[in-house]
Amino acid sequence: MSMLQKYQYHHWATQQILDHLEEVPNVAFTEPVTNVFPSIRDTLFHIYSVDLLWYKRITSDTSEAEGDVFEDTTDAKQRIYGLERQMVNYIRDQKEKRTVNYYNSSGESLTNTLGEIIDHLVNHGTYHRGNVASALRQLGYEGKSTDYIFFLRELKRSYVGDV
Repeated sequence: MSMLQKYQYHHWATQQILDHLEEVPNVAFTEPVTNVFPSIRDTLFHIYSVDLLWYKRITSDTSEAEGDVFEDTTDAKQRIYGLERQMVNYIRDQKEKRTVNYYNSSGESLTNTLGEIIDHLVNHGTYHRGNVASALRQLGYEGKSTDYIFFLRELKRSYVGDV
């Protein structure tokens, strides 16, 4: 699986969650939960913020990061989808083995390959989308499957019709 396909899966999975959230009452987005983050909104904002941080690191963008949480699912979609377009456009022409030098949040100078960073983003997103599924169940709603195999099936259908 290519680095680009991994990132596209990551975005697809988050998109599944955002689309599913439009099917539950709006209050679920900000309702307090006992989880890693205090609400679904905060969890999704964390995924977005980390993706944005890494985008800035891999592109050497030194502009200040956004600090405002999402207002609602529409705002979340706009910002997440906008970042996804930027990320896909950037990594499409990059090599997985390209070295990325950056400073972590503690100011330590580190180096990873772009492929390793994308793997990290996908893994990080998977973990926190699981938190969202758990939060939805706490609030009495069904979760949404974001399994990789479903992404592949949808990808196949888009190229060859229903599988």
